Amino acid sequence: PQATEAVGAMTETKAEVLAARAVTIPAGLENGRYFLGVRLAHGGVHAESDLTNNFVSAAINVGGDPTSLFCPTSETGAYTDLREAIVNTVAGGTVFVCDGTHDVDTVVIDKPLTLTSQNRGGNAWLGDVDQSAQGTQGGRAAIIIDGYTEGTVRIEDLGFRMKGRAVQVGRPTVSLDEGATWVHPGRWTHVEIHSARFLGRNSDFGIGVQVWQNGAGVGRIDITNSHFDALGIGVFVTSHSEANVSHSTFENFTAGSVTYSGFTGGGGAGGADWKVAFGRVEDNTIRNCGVAGCMRMVLMANGTIARNTIQAGNQSTHAFGILVRRPPETPHARQSITIEDNVISGGAFGEGWAVGNGIQFEDAPGVTSVIRRNQIFGSNIGMSLIGSAQVSDNKITGGEFGFNQSNHGWELG
Repeated sequence: PQATEAVGAMTETKAEVLAARAVTIPAGLENGRYFLGVRLAHGGVHAESDLTNNFVSAAINVGGDPTSLFCPTSETGAYTDLREAIVNTVAGGTVFVCDGTHDVDTVVIDKPLTLTSQNRGGNAWLGDVDQSAQGTQGGRAAIIIDGYTEGTVRIEDLGFRMKGRAVQVGRPTVSLDEGATWVHPGRWTHVEIHSARFLGRNSDFGIGVQVWQNGAGVGRIDITNSHFDALGIGVFVTSHSEANVSHSTFENFTAGSVTYSGFTGGGGAGGADWKVAFGRVEDNTIRNCGVAGCMRMVLMANGTIARNTIQAGNQSTHAFGILVRRPPETPHARQSITIEDNVISGGAFGEGWAVGNGIQFEDAPGVTSVIRRNQIFGSNIGMSLIGSAQVSDNKITGGEFGFNQSNHGWELG
């Protein structure tokens, strides 16, 4: 179908939607998802399926079933292509995955639905194509969640065996010009991942879940009761998104279990283009960390890190148990962070320490965060603190130094 009028005009950085327009659907049109053309400044027309372009065109669903079955072994009534199963399932429906391991590559989920196993209990797995040349943060995604503006995409009781990326939420467009502003044309609102399993095929590679910016605002992802093993990074939030991770297990990774990051865009330090993650990381178990550390909040705006059990392991020297760092003077970095009731155990490693800093915290000027009731054992330095915070009722044992304090503003109790 074609829109009766142009639905948008293109600038260099974003699609500016002018207004809703009427669409005529021809009689007898087959079920599926259809894309409406977007008229660009130069007069060209592209489709949303072209993931290299800096926009998302309008899309509509026509017909579909409430449930579908994806099964490449050709079970009667099943789809052998996962994307085809998604297209033929109505928004809000469910796509089931049969038992076995099925390789998929950049399959897009562009409507709210549930992707889950046909038979509960952990026998349905999705794998990715061989990506032996990819680095820790490289690789194509097996599943891309992108292209919808309301509702929830839920992944439940499903396994991923990956060398690249398992699940990518949203999508970026990275300019090749150094210092240029990043563009996030993706559209997504809410994602839930529950009781999922992410197993890396090479712990030097792979990301379980990566979250890019929702180009239309701030998206939210909730990850619960899931297991991440032998990956480079478990959960990698590279956007100004709310990310909540709870009651999950992370082990045997090289870079970081949960990493809240972002990107600086082209606006420089403190510019409006800075994108900084925020949310809650609570009640998780993290063990056998990589040399880069256990929990890496290298760009975190605000939130809570609470009741996590971190066991670094003795196989190598780790940089830290929990790292929290704020970018200076950003629009999203003016709220408090609370770090409380965590247990961090380094354990001696040779003549050194398995963890350099139990908690390394660098806060933004003018913000008073809270660090309290944490237990830290076996780190070279219990807490390395820069900035302003209220610090109380922490227990630090078995280390070389209790505190390494820089700057001023710390209230120790």
